[in-house]
Amino acid sequence: MIEGKVTTDRYGREKSAEVIAAEVGLSPQTVRNILKKAGYKKTKPTRKPGLTQAMKDARLAFCLAHAGKGDEFWHNVIWTDETSVLLGHRRGGYRLWRKSNERVTRSVIRPRWKGYSEFMFWGCFTYKEKGPCYIYPRETVEMRKRALGRVDKLNEIMEPLKKVEWEASEQERRQKLKRKPGKPCTWKWNKENGKLERSKGGGIDWFRYWSEIQTPKLIPFAKRVNGIIVEDGCGSHSHWFIQHVYNIHEVAKIVWCGNSPDLNAIEPVWPRMKRDTIKKGPPQSRAEGVKVWKQAWKDVPQEALQGYVERIREHIQRVIDCEGGNEYEEGLKTRERLRQERIKKREQQKIEKEQKMQEIIDQKQQVNILKKQNQEKKKESLKQERQEDKEKVRVEREFQRKIRERELDRLREERAKQKVERKLQKQQEIEQEIEQQSKRQVERQKLQWQQQVEREIELQKLRGQEQIKQKVEQQTGMQVEQQIRQEMEQEIDQQVEQQVKQQIRQEIEQHADWEVEQQVEQQIELEVKHIKEIVEKPQCRKKGRIMQKPEEAQVGQSRVLRSRERRER
Repeated sequence: MIEGKVTTDRYGREKSAEVIAAEVGLSPQTVRNILKKAGYKKTKPTRKPGLTQAMKDARLAFCLAHAGKGDEFWHNVIWTDETSVLLGHRRGGYRLWRKSNERVTRSVIRPRWKGYSEFMFWGCFTYKEKGPCYIYPRETVEMRKRALGRVDKLNEIMEPLKKVEWEASEQERRQKLKRKPGKPCTWKWNKENGKLERSKGGGIDWFRYWSEIQTPKLIPFAKRVNGIIVEDGCGSHSHWFIQHVYNIHEVAKIVWCGNSPDLNAIEPVWPRMKRDTIKKGPPQSRAEGVKVWKQAWKDVPQEALQGYVERIREHIQRVIDCEGGNEYEEGLKTRERLRQERIKKREQQKIEKEQKMQEIIDQKQQVNILKKQNQEKKKESLKQERQEDKEKVRVEREFQRKIRERELDRLREERAKQKVERKLQKQQEIEQEIEQQSKRQVERQKLQWQQQVEREIELQKLRGQEQIKQKVEQQTGMQVEQQIRQEMEQEIDQQVEQQVKQQIRQEIEQHADWEVEQQVEQQIELEVKHIKEIVEKPQCRKKGRIMQKPEEAQVGQSRVLRSRERRER
């Protein structure tokens, strides 16, 4: 019942909860709860251009004519239009945060200025490329005077052409009359027959559009991209002279249905640019606005423009469904469709997530299987490597063992050779020692012989000295004693030498052993020492005689006797 009150007509949509509650007999809060539960909420009304039946028929005819066009056609269409820019104005309503006592705070106040100025921005683009843009400057008095002069020149050129057209059309009209034609009409060069005149109210008229946009910017761009121009039905675009210029330059133009911004791809660009230009605050001067809008046109991405072109075909189909009306949601995707797509997307994401989880599980299982396989392979490879290492170690050990055996054999051979060499060296050394010993023995024997000879000589000398002493005792003179002594010493020396030599030879022949020789040598040395001691001891003189001390004589005699006994032994 409450929903029926709301959906009956446009006035029911605008009723408040209090009005509906009074009609139904419920409280306003209950009405709000019921409508909210049913999905209703109070929002701003949707704004759409008003359409007459003629406009709907034109829209339907346009959409039916272009419904079957493909990408090749729509990608070559040049979308053009103008929009007005109001300086110091911020698009749309907005709210800010403040306290109850901050109503007149400087950051809360938004100033309102008188005499806001505006300018017109024109642009064009295709699916593949963004075209030029233009901002109309303010027209001064001098510019308008120069424009009037150019219009007069154009009228001089166009008057003969229009007169010929008028005459042809007048002749055709008179031939179609059923009654006899009356007095023929006379030619008058006025606005009805095609005379070019500028509008008195100012603004953008056909002359400014032709002189500032069509000729210098739009036609060169259309020729370069080989595109078809789309323009709305405003006076500056629909003037006969504008179409005449297109015909001269052989540029195609689509006859666009009026009051249909939803069928022009450039219309969504203007709200986008107006939002972009007031993000940091609306421009306050014309120079700032011109700079900001030109930069915003450059910043519009080509992908966004392509999206606006692609949705035209969707709009055409929806216009056909609405029989030329505009009671549909613009854009490639409606809200309901977007909601359904979101639901599908969530379901798809859920499915994808489950699939991913399953894939992850499968991957983990595969990874685990691969890990096990790899571990087994690694174990096998490790076993093989260990076996190979063992085999290598065994081969190396065997090789080293052989090398050691060879080295030991070599060392044994070397040691054997060294032993043999040492034996030979020892034998040589022994032989050398024997030779040296024999030489030493010979030398020792020689020394012993000499010593024995010297000892015998000394003994003989001692004996001679004793004899001399006896003779000296008998004689009285010192001189006689000396002479006798010298003679006796010489004789004794000769006799002693001969006797000692003979005795030594005999003893050497009899005693060949080394120990005997040493004993003999020692005995000889002892005797020689005793003899030297006896010889070197001082002698005492008494009454012209050389006398020996009795103690020393007894000791010498005892030593001599001992040496004789040893020799005899």
